[in-house]
Amino acid sequence: MEAVLQTRGLLSLPPNPTRARSLLNPSQGLKQRLFASKPLGGLSLSYKKVPSVVAKPNGLFAEGKNFICKAEAAAAADGQPLFGEIGETEKPKFLGIELVTLKKIIPLGLMFFCILFNYTILRDTKDVLVVTAKGSSAEIIPFLKTWVNLPMAVGFMLLYTKLANVLSKQALFYTVIVPFIAFFGAFGFMLYPLSNYIHPQALSDKLLAVLGPRFLGPLAIMRIWSFCLFYVMAELWGSVVISVLFWGLANQITTVDEAKRFYPLFGLGANIALIFSGRTVKYFSNLRKNLGPGVDQFPSPNEYSSFMGDFSTATGIATFTMMLLSQFIFDKYGWGVAAKITPTVLLLTGVGFFSLILFGDPLGLGLAKFGMTPLLAAVYVGAMQNIFSKSAKYSLFDPCKEMAYIPLDEDTKVKGKAAIDVVCNPLGKSGGALIQQFMILTFGSLANSTPYLGGVLLVIVLAWLSAAKSLDTQFTALRKEEELEKEMERA
Repeated sequence: MEAVLQTRGLLSLPPNPTRARSLLNPSQGLKQRLFASKPLGGLSLSYKKVPSVVAKPNGLFAEGKNFICKAEAAAAADGQPLFGEIGETEKPKFLGIELVTLKKIIPLGLMFFCILFNYTILRDTKDVLVVTAKGSSAEIIPFLKTWVNLPMAVGFMLLYTKLANVLSKQALFYTVIVPFIAFFGAFGFMLYPLSNYIHPQALSDKLLAVLGPRFLGPLAIMRIWSFCLFYVMAELWGSVVISVLFWGLANQITTVDEAKRFYPLFGLGANIALIFSGRTVKYFSNLRKNLGPGVDQFPSPNEYSSFMGDFSTATGIATFTMMLLSQFIFDKYGWGVAAKITPTVLLLTGVGFFSLILFGDPLGLGLAKFGMTPLLAAVYVGAMQNIFSKSAKYSLFDPCKEMAYIPLDEDTKVKGKAAIDVVCNPLGKSGGALIQQFMILTFGSLANSTPYLGGVLLVIVLAWLSAAKSLDTQFTALRKEEELEKEMERA
């Protein structure tokens, strides 16, 4: 009777069936089944019908010998898993997402919500304080960004780099965020209530009389120094707490695949915070309506603050919508296209804005049919530019920027991110402020500088698009190397 091997397929055989131990030296469990004196359970023939088994170098058994054995029984006796037991146990999921991943994503989303809620209130308040303060004006902002904000950002980056070398990640996080909490608490309960006593108004007035009105901006920094300090700390909250602390933590505990899927969704909760914070600012700004009618006769920053609340709400709604589309953009078109959308939005809206300013007269007749003047149309386009560019930045540019850090080594992530987010961010703002200062001094006013500002915008946006294209090539190459290394490790 010819030998018959009853099996469920090759996968049910023990692993590595060609090893010498498996061929020439069967395991103890297999010997018991081959040479047992009693019939084997699950076998069609007993030992009496299997007179001998001869191993040969070129074959498993001698030709013409009768041998019947179920491979899965031998595998079980040898301690090997059966066919149904091979493979990893599926991890528990909720809504198609692994619970391990949810434990990371949900806390990160809540953190982003709270951080951005605070940042929106700080951002809407800082401009109101410094622009509407007594003895100050909007001219203070370019000087403030250049001569105060930038040096403090550079100093913080140097301090952060040194602390990163000696502190653990957890200790570094708390060491950085505690001074912010302490300052904003002190400002609300001490510095702001005492501002009339601690601001050198008389000295600033004397210096202004001597130096002339051209020094109104620099002198205002000294005049309202506590408000300027609040302005700088609010700016640093955006670059330090959001960019360095939060995104640094997120980049350390998430993979690139998780980032592509969930980073855009972080903004959903965050921009709900943007909407709520805008409504919060507007609510507190409108509390004065409950006061006597005489109060409205005096100038107040509340109208400015109320407008900023509406602006933040509109930005939050637009960003929320973009967040819903961002995951589709990442999945369908990839990192490169997503990174180019923000500069493209700025380019299109910027061209529309400057066209209305520079060519308002030829366009006036066409706009009159819609009941608008070129100036009013420019205001609407400018508002749309701010809203859509910010929404594109929050929903696409920021996730793209953070994804670019993930394939880098740990040291580059920590120190390089601090240098880019903390220094380059205010450096760009200070650079723009310096350009405005130079053009105002050269051409006499901001209105006369408009054509040249349009040219600067065009050059910078084109350079931005070129940089995004270059980074796309480098990022794709790093991702391929990372995937290749993972495949080699699995092999």
